[in-house]
Amino acid sequence: MFYDDMLLYNQRDDIFIMESILCNHIHYYFNSCSHYQKRWDRKKEYLENFSRRSHILFIPFYPHMINYKKQKKATKMKKIEKMEIKYQNFYKKERLSSMNNLFEEIEKGIIIEINDVKEAISVNKAAHAIIIRNFDLELIEETIDAVSIPVIASCRIGHFIEAKILEKIGVAMIDESNPSKMQHMTKNNFSIPFLCKVENMEEARKRIEEGAAAIRTEFGGIDEISGLVKNFIDNSINAKIIPALNIATPADISLLFQIGCNAIIISSEVFRSPNPPKLIDSLVKAARYYNDIEKIFHFSKAINKILPSQAK
Repeated sequence: MFYDDMLLYNQRDDIFIMESILCNHIHYYFNSCSHYQKRWDRKKEYLENFSRRSHILFIPFYPHMINYKKQKKATKMKKIEKMEIKYQNFYKKERLSSMNNLFEEIEKGIIIEINDVKEAISVNKAAHAIIIRNFDLELIEETIDAVSIPVIASCRIGHFIEAKILEKIGVAMIDESNPSKMQHMTKNNFSIPFLCKVENMEEARKRIEEGAAAIRTEFGGIDEISGLVKNFIDNSINAKIIPALNIATPADISLLFQIGCNAIIISSEVFRSPNPPKLIDSLVKAARYYNDIEKIFHFSKAINKILPSQAK
């Protein structure tokens, strides 16, 4: 009797039985099929017809089919794993490419905070990038369409859905710095780099471990910002350092770049100047010639009367 080939259940007597003649008959039929998996429909139809005639419920057992299914499942899992690895590698390459292109573009550059599209257009030819701190999707989209320089936009700390929305609409970098009670998100799953606000070295290390490509300070004056920036640089942290100033002079720009900053953010306070275009132009030129003290001297003299009051 072929115990491994067929389990028969007698529905009339409600007991399990084994019929040797019947098993031989079925075993012969199955052996006549060279490919189990390809002829499953034919076997099923045969079994159903035989079951109706004999009042016996058949529960077939196919060792070869089980091995085939296990092998097929294992092959499928390997394909999925390969696809996941390929996808992850592609994402890493895209992210690295995006990061490298952006940081090359803003290196030793001035990033201006804006509050409306008009301000964005006014700095398009002077600044190296724009930052929008409000999660205002309409403003962000309009700004991206209106300017040719990179647009950085902010989202709430830990709000990965806001971050995904910003990634989708095409910002160059996400600033995960807006207040929230949520924990910071893991940033390596995104195709664009992250900028995070930090207040000390411990926070800087945590944000970098989470995947931040750049760190920034809270907006403040040169006195409070320069010491923190120097501490980051002295500790050789593995991220771009981008201090944020409420307002700055050409001398401030020169100082921060000489101690090792990668870029500088200037707040929208710059638009309160009597002559914002001239002030922004002087700050951008100071960034370009930060090592030339003679030029920094002339830029400083030129903007003395157009600085907002808190910068004097």
